Amino acid sequence: MKRKIFSTLLIALACALALQAKGPQKSGERIYIYGCAASFLDSVVYITDVQPLDSAILTKKTGFLVGRQLYSEQLHTFLQQQVGPRQLTCAVFFDKKPLRIKKKYQKMLKDFQGQEHLNVKILQTSDFAFTNAEWIESTTLDADATPQKQETKEGRPHGQKARGQR
Repeated sequence: MKRKIFSTLLIALACALALQAKGPQKSGERIYIYGCAASFLDSVVYITDVQPLDSAILTKKTGFLVGRQLYSEQLHTFLQQQVGPRQLTCAVFFDKKPLRIKKKYQKMLKDFQGQEHLNVKILQTSDFAFTNAEWIESTTLDADATPQKQETKEGRPHGQKARGQR
């Protein structure tokens, strides 16, 4: 009798874990995104247009864009190729609603253009467009995996001695 209850609970636990293993993301969302790149050593600030991006992956709880660092790397790589190697800091901003993101965009643009020592260059969509790469999900999932312990030649984790050696 106890064995039946234990096996039933074990099966129920396995089913619950299998349902949760699907992942904490929602896919297929349409978002609106723009990027900004600036350097502390230069007076030029680059800002992209607000662009729609289909099939973005957002986390369920927080609504953050999965792989957002990879989108900023797209902008960084483009600028490295166009203007040469500079110490640029890139960031992306996104929202599901186009009116909210355009409001943020206009505020940031106004703040940058209000500073006399900054030269603002707007990157049109025809010059640079964010691409929705399908590999972003697998790359971010691999990065979140726990690191494996390094093993020595003897097969023990690094830093542990054999039982007889102390």
